[in-house]
Amino acid sequence: MLMLKCKKIVLAIFTILAFSVISYAVRVTPNTKISLITCGAGYEVYSMYGHTALRIQDSVIGYDYVINYGMFSMAADNFAYHFVKGETDYQVVAESFESFIEEYITDNRYVFQTELNIPDSSKIAINDFLEWNLRPENKVYRYKFFSDNCATRIRNILEEKAHVVWNETNINRAQFPSTSEFASVIQDYWQKKTAYTFREIILIYQSKIPWINEAIQMPIAAPADTHLTYRAAMFLPDFLLDAVQNAHITYNNKVIPLAKSTKQLVFTDKSKIPQSLSWFERPQFIMPLFLCLVFIVSIWGIKRGRLYRFTDFLLMFISGLLGVFLFFMSFISVHECMFPNYNLLWAFPLNFIAAFAVLLSHKCLKYYYRFLIYLYVFFFIVIPFLPQHFLFVWMTIPIAILVRIASYYIVQTKKQ
Repeated sequence: MLMLKCKKIVLAIFTILAFSVISYAVRVTPNTKISLITCGAGYEVYSMYGHTALRIQDSVIGYDYVINYGMFSMAADNFAYHFVKGETDYQVVAESFESFIEEYITDNRYVFQTELNIPDSSKIAINDFLEWNLRPENKVYRYKFFSDNCATRIRNILEEKAHVVWNETNINRAQFPSTSEFASVIQDYWQKKTAYTFREIILIYQSKIPWINEAIQMPIAAPADTHLTYRAAMFLPDFLLDAVQNAHITYNNKVIPLAKSTKQLVFTDKSKIPQSLSWFERPQFIMPLFLCLVFIVSIWGIKRGRLYRFTDFLLMFISGLLGVFLFFMSFISVHECMFPNYNLLWAFPLNFIAAFAVLLSHKCLKYYYRFLIYLYVFFFIVIPFLPQHFLFVWMTIPIAILVRIASYYIVQTKKQ
């Protein structure tokens, strides 16, 4: 049901945007304005990092376009498979500003506009590129979450067509909009010099959707635990906004600020913000509770001399299924930051097969359990030395398996 709901939501959004897509025809004049549009994060998976677009407007001629690099089609062949594999093709489209902004008003997501202080020559260069990019043969691109998305595309345009120079110091920085949900993240980055990793920064953005947050963290592997460079951080719309506010260009041998002004176009109605999960609904409570239940079942089984094989089957099946998924993401998918993934040391793919050996009480089970003891103990010993961050929520599963293996050997010993 959840997958069906998500598909319906994404399909509805695509349908709405498809009808708002228009042909792009711009003549740059001294009245033409180009602005960076930064949209707040939403509460759906596809919107929890925010969004970035470009606005091209001329009040005299009468056009007002938004250039949006965030479109994709679920109607594409084998969309689900290509999405999981990391072969999702996005495309750039031009749509009317009115239809674009209406979506964010409806979704109760704030929108900032930063007008760019660039000369006509740069506006013409950007417009020429956009016209080329919007052609049917050029508009599709292979989406990569960390390095090629709506924000990095616009960052690259500003670098190449407006020759923007980023300010990587914390001296005389412009005030980041205080009404932004993640203003404190930007402040920590500069004032406390917080050296975020890719994983740490997306953990912050995903925290409003706890179960999705935990699920996403598992396939994201060791490369995500490297520290962000200033330029790399601009894969997030908020960091691109901060960068634009503090960048400069050189024109007629003068250094001038890139940003002319920033204003908020859409405000968030706090009364309409979805209520967050209660503490007892969060994975940080549910998973340790699950581990406690495994302890209780194991102790009860030891006292009664029973194995409760279904518990073992469930744990082995879940860990094995996760292992198969992680194996696919690490070795077959082309997503960024998915290899090497040391979660495969506990989410072991062969557990999926072993789960059925549990139900059949196969004689080889005791040897496989012995192998898992060595593997899991090794894993927990080397965790401090591995270049990957592990979430405690998921560590409850290998701990639970070790508890069940211990229970198995104790019960078997008693029967002898």
